[in-house]
Amino acid sequence: MLRLYRSIIVPSRNLYMLSTRKCANFGANSDSDEGDDNTEPDMNFIKLIGTTRNDSRLQPNGNMNCLVHQKSENEKSFFHFISMPKHIQEKTGINHIASGQRININGYVLSHPFKSIDDKNKYKVVIMPTEIRLYKNGEEPLPDICIVMLTGVVRSPIWFKNDFASFYSEEISDVRNVKGELTGEKMKFSYSNFVYDVNLRNYIRENINLYDRVFVQGHLGYKSCETNDGKSRSCGSIIVTKIEKI
Repeated sequence: MLRLYRSIIVPSRNLYMLSTRKCANFGANSDSDEGDDNTEPDMNFIKLIGTTRNDSRLQPNGNMNCLVHQKSENEKSFFHFISMPKHIQEKTGINHIASGQRININGYVLSHPFKSIDDKNKYKVVIMPTEIRLYKNGEEPLPDICIVMLTGVVRSPIWFKNDFASFYSEEISDVRNVKGELTGEKMKFSYSNFVYDVNLRNYIRENINLYDRVFVQGHLGYKSCETNDGKSRSCGSIIVTKIEKI
């Protein structure tokens, strides 16, 4: 099953970044080189179906941003931040998305770190589309969905609490320029992972350790965090529904 996921994801996993940084050490213990023997890009894929919350807005860097509202099976609402690179706008011919638009996105996830008021690592999560479908009026869209699939290295101790486990993972991605072309450079991104299922927690306790490579599947979750300068920000994480040591 894992090999099938990788063969599907590979065409869409390449990273687009405007930054010139070669490497960003985000997350606990990411300054260690252990677990870095693999330099191939990791799997990074998201499928999102939902409804836009606002009209898209063009940013100074050329990206087009909007919020997408997605409901889970238990009717819980999630609001995802979307940033569509200029070369994807040109490829798709989409230069504006109206509020209330049903939308189907394939893409990848980026994390931008910040410190919370208690000096913990938190992450703003951004979805970068590589493929977008806008449903027309009268067209029957698929139900709302959010599925994330990542591979990477466990970069922190695994913390076990009464009803969940959590850890940081680090993923390597290719870097693209503003035209969407590969630069030959790579960047590292960290993600916060939360595991609530008791069977998955037992599997992790028995099989997964610091610096292990893992495949993670789940969905994005958010909560409000206060930054160290007193501002309120949304921080995102992966709510893990499947995990496998690789």
